[in-house]
Amino acid sequence: MGRLIKIIRPKIIIVLGQSAFDAMFCLDGLKIECIDPNKSTKSTFDEIICHQYRLQIDNSVIGVFPVYHPGANSNRNRSFEEQKQDWNKISKHY
Repeated sequence: MGRLIKIIRPKIIIVLGQSAFDAMFCLDGLKIECIDPNKSTKSTFDEIICHQYRLQIDNSVIGVFPVYHPGANSNRNRSFEEQKQDWNKISKHY
C-alpha cells in the first residue's frame, strides 16, 4: 500500500477503523505524524480521531483522517451524530 500511496499521492487518506490506522504505521518509507500540538500519548481510538495527522512524501503533504469504520456495529463505539461530526471535520479541511 505504501508504494501505491507514493504513486497516486492523494490529497487525503481517510482511514476506516483502528486496525487500518495502526497498519498505516507499518508502511515502508512512509511516516505518519500527528500535527496537533496538544496530543498526548496514544491511548484510545476516540482520542486518536480527535487529532490531525499528515503523511509527507517529498514536497507533498497528505492529510490523514482516522474515523471509525462505518459498518453495522459502528454505533457501538461512537454515536451516529459523532460520526457525522468526524466526517464534517474532514470536509472543513478540504
